[in-house]
Amino acid sequence: MKLRSQDLEALETAKQIIMKDYRWNISIYTLSHRVCINERKLKEGFRQIYNISVHAYLIQIRMEKAIELLSFSDKPIEMVAKMVGYKNRSSFSREFKKFYGKPPSLSEDIVNNKTA
Repeated sequence: MKLRSQDLEALETAKQIIMKDYRWNISIYTLSHRVCINERKLKEGFRQIYNISVHAYLIQIRMEKAIELLSFSDKPIEMVAKMVGYKNRSSFSREFKKFYGKPPSLSEDIVNNKTA
């Protein structure tokens, strides 16, 4: 896909919005309107530039924030789930396990394996 400089700026802005507003369930439609780019160009251009889909990037940011909160605070899993944008513990736990291969209750093991 051919991307113009204004498209690249819009994609970078979209990435920044996701990083800042990861707690909210922002749709592709809403995000594309916020950065003034059509939905197709947002989805395809984002993947082309960043090698990840918009949705996968949102999950990645949420999981990075979650592991940080679980490892370096005493907040319960339910609270962390809400803080990173999940409505309940079960959907958060399912996504966390899919992303890290372990449940959130074992977040310390995940951090220890990254630093080892």
